[in-house]
Amino acid sequence: MEIVDNTTKTTDSKTESKTDSKLIKKLETKFDKAQKAFGEQEYSVEVSKESLTFLNGSFSKNLKFKGYASYGIDEVFKAVETLKNGKGKWKREYVEAIFHFIKEYEGVGLSDARSHRTLSDEIAPTMETVQQNGQNLKDLATELEAATQGIPVEDFIKAMANSQQGPPGMPTGQR
Repeated sequence: MEIVDNTTKTTDSKTESKTDSKLIKKLETKFDKAQKAFGEQEYSVEVSKESLTFLNGSFSKNLKFKGYASYGIDEVFKAVETLKNGKGKWKREYVEAIFHFIKEYEGVGLSDARSHRTLSDEIAPTMETVQQNGQNLKDLATELEAATQGIPVEDFIKAMANSQQGPPGMPTGQR
């Protein structure tokens, strides 16, 4: 793996920094604020009366899990209980958890299939917002790291992609 140090360059026996400390400080502040907001943000959740009935009925009775997933299920259903008329605000972790359990749910019959589809469609926009916010945070972290290394974001992304590929001929699982 090639390691590139682009923090300094030499010109006529003078060393000048390629990093912009003001930009780095600005990005660090922006990233810290965004990270805090991402951790604290609550997301609007809205499900129909039918979906609440499904969640508290067939879904909760037939939900399969392994090991410690029981803790997540218990917490998600505590959050479900906070919904007033199918509306409420949840932290990111609850949105991600219920989305996970919806994805893993194994229903039986057409009624379950339709109820599951409706619930999925109702939770999906909230999950999409969570994922977009996570991607925005990741993009900001990438921008900060590129600035710290004194290289354009595109070059940083290319370097990261190349470092994950490993030497030619190495099996993918060992990279």
